[in-house]
Amino acid sequence: MPKPVSSRPLARVLAALALPLLVSTCTCEGATPSEPKHLDLDTILGPGEVRCGPVIRESELIGGPQAYAQVGRAFRCHNNTIRFIVQDSSRPAGNSVEGGNLIDIDLVRGDEFVDGEDTFREYVSALGAQEAKVSSIEILNDGTDGKAGIIRVRGTPSALSLAPQAAFLSQDLVGELVVDYRLAPDTNVIEIETTFENAGDTLFGGLGADVLASGGATPLITPETGFGEFPSFGSASFLVGARGEKVNVAFVCDGKDLTIPVVTAGVTVPICENALVIGSEGGFKRFILVGDGSVESVASQAFAMRGIATGTITGTVAGAIEGTLVAAIDGTLDRGHLVNEARVDADGRYTLTVPADTYSVVAHRPDLKGQQVGRSAVVEVDVVAGANVSADLTLGQQGRISVQTDFGDGVARAAKLTLVGDSASNRGTAVLGDSFGNSSLSRYDVSADGTFDVTVPPGNYIAYVTRGFEWSRFEQNIVVTAGGSVTVAASIVRVLDTTGFVAGEFHQHTLGSLDSVVPVPLKVLENAAEGIEVAVSTDHDNISDFRPHVEALGLTGQMVAFAGNEVSYQAIGHFNAYPWTIDDADPFKDIGSSMWWLKTLPEMFADIRAASGDDIIIQLNHPRSSGTGSLASLLFDPTNGARNARDAPRLPTLPPTIYDRWSPAFDAIEVNTNLGDVELYTTSGRETLKTLAAEQSTSVPVLADWFGLMMSGLPIAAMGNSDTHSINEGVGYPRTYLFVGDDDPNAVTEDVIRKTVRAQKTTIAQGCLLTLEADGVLHMGAGDVVDADADITLRLQAPLHVTVGRLEVYVNGVVQSLAGDATALTVDDTGSISLPLADIADAGSVERLKPTLTLANLAGDAVVVAVSRGGNGLAPTGGNEVVCVSPVLYLDGDGDGAFTPPLAATEEVTTER
Repeated sequence: MPKPVSSRPLARVLAALALPLLVSTCTCEGATPSEPKHLDLDTILGPGEVRCGPVIRESELIGGPQAYAQVGRAFRCHNNTIRFIVQDSSRPAGNSVEGGNLIDIDLVRGDEFVDGEDTFREYVSALGAQEAKVSSIEILNDGTDGKAGIIRVRGTPSALSLAPQAAFLSQDLVGELVVDYRLAPDTNVIEIETTFENAGDTLFGGLGADVLASGGATPLITPETGFGEFPSFGSASFLVGARGEKVNVAFVCDGKDLTIPVVTAGVTVPICENALVIGSEGGFKRFILVGDGSVESVASQAFAMRGIATGTITGTVAGAIEGTLVAAIDGTLDRGHLVNEARVDADGRYTLTVPADTYSVVAHRPDLKGQQVGRSAVVEVDVVAGANVSADLTLGQQGRISVQTDFGDGVARAAKLTLVGDSASNRGTAVLGDSFGNSSLSRYDVSADGTFDVTVPPGNYIAYVTRGFEWSRFEQNIVVTAGGSVTVAASIVRVLDTTGFVAGEFHQHTLGSLDSVVPVPLKVLENAAEGIEVAVSTDHDNISDFRPHVEALGLTGQMVAFAGNEVSYQAIGHFNAYPWTIDDADPFKDIGSSMWWLKTLPEMFADIRAASGDDIIIQLNHPRSSGTGSLASLLFDPTNGARNARDAPRLPTLPPTIYDRWSPAFDAIEVNTNLGDVELYTTSGRETLKTLAAEQSTSVPVLADWFGLMMSGLPIAAMGNSDTHSINEGVGYPRTYLFVGDDDPNAVTEDVIRKTVRAQKTTIAQGCLLTLEADGVLHMGAGDVVDADADITLRLQAPLHVTVGRLEVYVNGVVQSLAGDATALTVDDTGSISLPLADIADAGSVERLKPTLTLANLAGDAVVVAVSRGGNGLAPTGGNEVVCVSPVLYLDGDGDGAFTPPLAATEEVTTER
């Protein structure tokens, strides 16, 4: 788990002391200990030296933003250049449930007693699409003899847990897998060799594959495609991680191209051997090269290892500043792809190693968020193998924008600056891997106090200053000249009345997730700058802690943070669990795929609650997504509250009864803006909805699922979350407002979150806020049933820079026909099921609408929800369509003082099965 200041707290040392010291060559059952001895692994080595051994001290770990090795559970090798760690199988930290795999990599730094810079996530050997179920790990050679150090992992073939869907490709292996991690002296290359000792009756013929999770800090590119999309099952010379701040890696097959079937969610499956044949014993080699974060630092070496003839481009960059890069592009800035990229040295010099070809060479300076600060003119060069060509460049001049924000009350707050440029010269380009590609957006910045001082290329810009849609939006046209400076005095004020509500974000990702690129402190600042007051971390099978960053960034009075975990059950569904209690004495104990591996839903929910250390909220995430949506996988039918039958899974990585078992032990469902066509909610449309549930389960709108669960008798809260993975992707769009009865975020505790969500006191908002009152009071949730004769008032708010589109009212999941005006709306068969608001809403007021709402005669108890959708105006500062969903209002239609679920006779989801 990444730590904000140090990944080596004293508590971890104390926890390690409770473990048996690794003085043997193996921690695994059945291993044969060697002579008890330990080599100090926290030493700086000289030329010709290598050391490998078990990690028994905190100082022997590598450390860094994505370092997950644990004392007493890991083995390390290092020379005078690089260092790496293989975890054991006792409690794997990562997506592999078996362990015995490579998890931490870094260059050797000057001080072994401070954290390193590791950003690597995970590597698993996958011969025949299987990984080793570890039986032993040994130090085959510790390096004291001057030869290569070797960590050897032995195990029996097992299902590939890092990519469970790959079980369709798995081959029948009978025998033993042996994986050697080898490090020679004076090199930056980790040699990996997998050997299969075949005990079967037939030859093995098949794939020599791996699973490589490089991590979002260094997105993988190839010389053939650069930052562009990689074709499925395409070939590449090698893979290389780009834009690493301090370290990166390249992956190279032994003497041949690699094939990549898929690059998805931060995980790549490089295949070095397509038709490997093994009799009694055989295998294959590949290499991981460790660089300094620049592509050139490993690409030059990878080209040589592949025997690819290259030449060089050298030169200087006038006006270069720290972090300036020079890119060699095959093609143009508009339509080419990056082949190699170098970082300039302190004198502005660079060297690029590339195959013979014609290249466009350009110097550019991306900031830490991947945004362009400056770019040179393009120089075209012809490279001849074995020769050098010179290309001197001049980094384009920049101008400066300074912004001071007035929030109307003298209090400084977090805010966001968004700049939209008027031409390609002051915008990014996808070819260079810029954050915003070829969009009109030039850059964004977030600050804790609303002040900004940014450097940009000259040009015309529209500057926006925002703090989420709860506040007004400042907008100004500015002209930035080369070497000039522009000062902007911005002012924004709170415009939405959110009395009693706090804005929450309950699904978002950082570098703690394989498929995310956002550093933890930046994600925390993004939350604050969008006006999020309750921020929960929910990395995939990981638990990140926002709280130290809230304090370090000076945001304590503006927001509170809680830890969570997105338990990412591959091929079944993703489930958020929060607020999670982090065990400071053992922070890694709850991370990894073991929380869901081979479990049914009831088993997984029980284990989540047992592991979290407290009463925890479980939320169904994007429940209709393909492969990651639980209600789509389990064929829930919202029209009757039952589940359609499904054949047992063919994947061996799923329990045979996974589709049969069910648990109602969850609290919330992520509705977001997945509302579906309004016609599906008519009486006739319910038949279509029923067909979709049985035949096209991913096409069912989640709004219908929420209705179906509530009408079955489950008091489930509706949530709106961004599920953001990228920088400036839209934290808080949508968001969940929690009605806690207090406007101070510091009044929100873990207990308050649990009580509020379980009471269904939530509303979904993306650019507008919609509430229902009964007799002038906010009522919401199954625990607050209101008499059907109560006077109902609907209130719709939106900031002036957005428009609202249409209004819909649902009773027991059926949309009602509405007629009326801004003061009174009535259910009327002659009305509209999706009422246009252009004619009745007040576009000049934040309070767009506050009519009384008269429902038709209710035959019984009812759940009532209002929805506004179809508006616009949020772009370019965040969000898409303007959408808001009211809290649910429960009405007692039969006068018995309670709520009787309309689907009570047909539902199957309120009891565990």
